[in-house]
Amino acid sequence: MASLLLEHGASVDISQQGKDSMLKTAVSKGAQMIKVFAEKAKGIDWTASRVLEYALDEKALDCAKIIIGAGAQIDEKNLDGNTLLIQRILHSDDAGARFLIEQGATHLARDSNGRSCFELAATFGLLDTLRVICGLGVNINERTDGGLGYTVLERALTEGHYDCAKMLVSLGCDVESVTADNSYIQSVLHHFIDACDEKASVFLVQKLRKRWKFFSGCNGNATRVSRDPGEGREEPALHRAVSSGMNKLVAALVTSKVNLVPQDAQGRTACHVAVQEKNAEALAELLKAADVSFLSVRDKVGQTPFSLAVVMREYP
Repeated sequence: MASLLLEHGASVDISQQGKDSMLKTAVSKGAQMIKVFAEKAKGIDWTASRVLEYALDEKALDCAKIIIGAGAQIDEKNLDGNTLLIQRILHSDDAGARFLIEQGATHLARDSNGRSCFELAATFGLLDTLRVICGLGVNINERTDGGLGYTVLERALTEGHYDCAKMLVSLGCDVESVTADNSYIQSVLHHFIDACDEKASVFLVQKLRKRWKFFSGCNGNATRVSRDPGEGREEPALHRAVSSGMNKLVAALVTSKVNLVPQDAQGRTACHVAVQEKNAEALAELLKAADVSFLSVRDKVGQTPFSLAVVMREYP
């Protein structure tokens, strides 16, 4: 009956106070009903009605496809300047975002804060959307914060989206991502040590296995350097992990065979730091290394790790 009435010019603009528009009602009735409207109704502004957004909100992707075919603009923006695709990503709607891309929505749009769809998908953990965007071609090493930040890998790890992080690494995303961060020039590993995010730090250090391929971890020997040219101080990741009590990271660095001999500005090895910080667990991890030649290294006051332990009366 609805089809017959539409054929004879029935208006779809009639709305009842406090109720959804006729088009939204049609969406709620399913794809067959919205198809009748698309084929029979005349003079509908499918974009202005915002019915496409409503269909996406309702997860009615079959209806959304019909609405797009009827003429709704797929890249329509809201008052914040965000396209429908960006809105779906911001709502953590993986299926809806992927659907829009597959229907032709541009993945090159940026949100009102200048973030790309690529960055947003990684930030919100939308694995399927991220996979589709990467397949369309993006700069896998795109930097955040207007090009001044780390790669989007940092965003995925910060939010705990390790499935997205694994995919990014497997596609060649830079696991070093050296950048100027506050007072230092440092890799993203040092960034996560700053944030006391041990899980993310360990992820970066460990080798990643995906199916039959292995992907190398980051450079565990990387140091961070002060941006003050007069300071000239370099801080190894291992020393920082020991002093921060990030002992799982210490274990991961030892397993990845980082150099255990480097000394800090006071001439201390990581082993010296473990003794000085009374970090017995870190010391035990360091002593698991195949090469323990660091035990004979002396700091600037002439102490080996053992003599330092004696001086500090750390006998047990």
